[in-house]
Amino acid sequence: YLPMAFIALAVYLLAQNNYMKLAFTGFAAFGAALCIYRAPVFASDEAFYKELWRMDQSQFNAAVGLGVHYLSARQMDEAEIWIKRALEINPRHAVAVNALGSFYFLTSRDREIIQEIEPLLLEKTFLDYNLTETRPIAALYRLLGLTHHRLQHWDLALRYYCMHLAMDHSRPEVQREFDLFREEMKSKTGQSLACPF
Repeated sequence: YLPMAFIALAVYLLAQNNYMKLAFTGFAAFGAALCIYRAPVFASDEAFYKELWRMDQSQFNAAVGLGVHYLSARQMDEAEIWIKRALEINPRHAVAVNALGSFYFLTSRDREIIQEIEPLLLEKTFLDYNLTETRPIAALYRLLGLTHHRLQHWDLALRYYCMHLAMDHSRPEVQREFDLFREEMKSKTGQSLACPF
């Protein structure tokens, strides 16, 4: 962002006298060169987070950002490396835990979700630590709903889908996903239970 300061200063100097206009040319050229030099860093999430990591290898946001980026791109080997780095830096952060759970889900590792992720959502200390991370916690409830749904653990799936719906009820796709689950549950078990709220 620093190059933009030079360009702003150059615009100010342009409004001044002739000597200042000469200085403007120098500042504008310097600022433009810096902008061109730094532009590749902002070209993609991958480039941005890699630069953050290069500058500070204890940077949680860089590690989790790269993990999520590679997860979205379905580059699973890279995603696993970066998610685990993020968890080494902050093992209790809901965003990193959610990324790990998503990695497990996409690689059909349901047992790991149930053994590693599910117990965290029953821990008061984990929930207290992530008190302001409403969306990632809601996503973790959804992840557990999806996992138990896939395993046909209908009662547990219903519980977690309901918790997700309670936390993230404003998005129509959340309700649609829950309705589809209830339809399938009814066709498989004969039950179509609603959330108790």
